[in-house]
Amino acid sequence: MRKIVRSVSVLALVAAAGCSGDRSIDEFPATVGIVLHPGYFVSEVSAPLDIYKHAGEDLDVFLVAETMDPVVGYYGEIITPDYTFDDAPDLDVLVVPSGGGSLDVDQEDRNLVGYIRREARRAAFVTSHCWGAFLLGAAGVLDGRAATTFPGYTDDLGAQNPNIDTVVTDERWVQDEYVISSNGGMAAYEASMHVVEEIFGSERGDSVAAGLVFDAENISYARDPAITTVPTTSSVIEGDTEPKNVAIPIMDGLIINEAVAPYDIYAHAGMNPYFVAETMDPIVGYYDEVITPHYTFANAPQADILVVPSGGHSMDSDLENTALMTWVETQAAGAEWITSNCWGAFTLSGAGLTDGRYITTFPGYFDELRSMFPSIGEVVETDRIVRDGNIVTSNGGLAAYESSLYVVEQIMGSVAGDVIAQGLVFADANLENVRSPYVRAD
Repeated sequence: MRKIVRSVSVLALVAAAGCSGDRSIDEFPATVGIVLHPGYFVSEVSAPLDIYKHAGEDLDVFLVAETMDPVVGYYGEIITPDYTFDDAPDLDVLVVPSGGGSLDVDQEDRNLVGYIRREARRAAFVTSHCWGAFLLGAAGVLDGRAATTFPGYTDDLGAQNPNIDTVVTDERWVQDEYVISSNGGMAAYEASMHVVEEIFGSERGDSVAAGLVFDAENISYARDPAITTVPTTSSVIEGDTEPKNVAIPIMDGLIINEAVAPYDIYAHAGMNPYFVAETMDPIVGYYDEVITPHYTFANAPQADILVVPSGGHSMDSDLENTALMTWVETQAAGAEWITSNCWGAFTLSGAGLTDGRYITTFPGYFDELRSMFPSIGEVVETDRIVRDGNIVTSNGGLAAYESSLYVVEQIMGSVAGDVIAQGLVFADANLENVRSPYVRAD
């Protein structure tokens, strides 16, 4: 069972064994720092970033790293931090994502572990996702506590950190006083939303869940983290295993989840995802996150799978960006699959790719999509994922993970889908959504 020593109230002081400091959030905006360390797994960064940014201006959310240099993730993503360990504001919420090096960190990594230890002493909430729990363990934050980590690594967590009280194996996230750890992947969304509800209440949580297109099961897990069961499978892959080029255009005002979700899914599938922009200049997203593209429109390889994410300008200035629209149209002509998430459907439609097609977009924007592009065949309001031929569109948010996995399964088979679902800790309902899209009949 999940061990909750004491539920944290931001209106009260919570004394933690071995730690000192005020565990309250006394004023807003409260600070939320997400640690960006080399080899990070990108969803463990983008999930809390997206959740806390969706929670509104009461939270000041930023990325913090050892230096201001761009940090390269496990699959080659390049994100620039907002602060260094030395100059970041004091934290109310400390977020520690996982990374390829998380299992090897030790007490001698003084900069990373030292920063985590220092901020954990005073933060009102300390959270980790996936293997991020190993970093909390190295910093002594889990001593005497209950915690969890990515399924299959719970024994390692206990062995490396014998002072942990309980390593929980059957929950998606675990709270012990002010310290919250999650399995990672989709569970990182749920655990982060739980923190939002601890601070602001369930009404704010409902708003965040709507903005990120949570399935009802994900909302339930944010409030009562019963374990999900995804079938254990071998790594045998069915069908076509040739790596595919997956091109994801990024633009100013990018909504990070709509680009990161497919990137992470296709990277887990062993494909070749990459970000493309008009120039190699870093892109500033909707939430001021800074991402560096891998290619420009002029030199990007031809995509086998084209993924069009959403952005704050998908319904206006992006449609007038000739370079972007021409590139999307040209790439689509040679792609095997054409996909969009959330408002990316407006970009596809602006490029003339949805005439006569059945598609969907972010809930609440169906009429606007119809009005702006009357040549669309049908805007489907009832399903998270819609397929018409080789065009797959989704509502966005968590549905962007589901729709991307749907395409992977069309190429590689359901066994591969099961393996990837495990890697990204899908809830049962998320995997069911992958396998029950709206498909236009021939």
